[in-house]
Amino acid sequence: MLRHCTLICLATVLLLSAGGTARGQKWGDLKGRFVLDGTAPPPVELDVNKDQEVCGKEKMFSEELVVGDGNGLANVFIYVVLERNQKIAIHPDYEAVAKEERVLDNVNCHFVPHAQTVWLRQTLLLKNSDPVAHNSKIDPLGDTPTNPLIPAGGQVPWQFKKSQGLPQTVTCSIHGWMKAWVLPLDHPYAAVSGPDGSFEIKNVPVGEHTFQLWHERSGYLMGAAQQKDGKLVLSVKPKTAATKVTKKSSQVKLKIAEGVNDVGQEIKVSLSYFEGR
Repeated sequence: MLRHCTLICLATVLLLSAGGTARGQKWGDLKGRFVLDGTAPPPVELDVNKDQEVCGKEKMFSEELVVGDGNGLANVFIYVVLERNQKIAIHPDYEAVAKEERVLDNVNCHFVPHAQTVWLRQTLLLKNSDPVAHNSKIDPLGDTPTNPLIPAGGQVPWQFKKSQGLPQTVTCSIHGWMKAWVLPLDHPYAAVSGPDGSFEIKNVPVGEHTFQLWHERSGYLMGAAQQKDGKLVLSVKPKTAATKVTKKSSQVKLKIAEGVNDVGQEIKVSLSYFEGR
């Protein structure tokens, strides 16, 4: 009997350590909206100096800082950070997501989408919808680099093998103004804010988790959490000239409850994060 119980306990531990789902596990959705607190600077026009018959049909602008309606701040990464050897339960619905391809396309000589996350179980399809050749150079830390030449109308599948602590750049050596960001992770609990600044991460295990906030122009954003009127609220601390923003100071612990956790329709990000850069 003792040996039988030991085997059952061992199997349970192995299941949890593999990031599997535990019986009785509860889940919650995390959602919110980042907004720029201030007046956005004018967009910077890019120097389109090659293949102008395709790439220069319209003016192109840097996507380093994209601000939409209502000052919505796009392309903010928010994702769960795991310690070394730490695992997290994965909701069964993500099994279908694992089979989906993530696509990074070349459209009118810029990458689409500009920023995205990739679960290591997913394939990233490097695609070229343009009538001219492109390449997609990725050099992830501790992982195999890639830089395939993608002919017009072509595509190349790519699989990350190692989770990254920060988003990785994707560039095109042929067209030097092109840049995108991809964040490979060993779990699916991550999001990038959309054109209106909104984000949602579904089916996060109930409990406290550490989240990282990052934007390509500012780098780390200093997150803070508090309970306000019985509700979990996420904020971004203002930045001053004397502030040293670090990886640790940009991490915030959020206690996910069952159901929908709406942590703010206006998570204000100070303009000071983007000035002088």
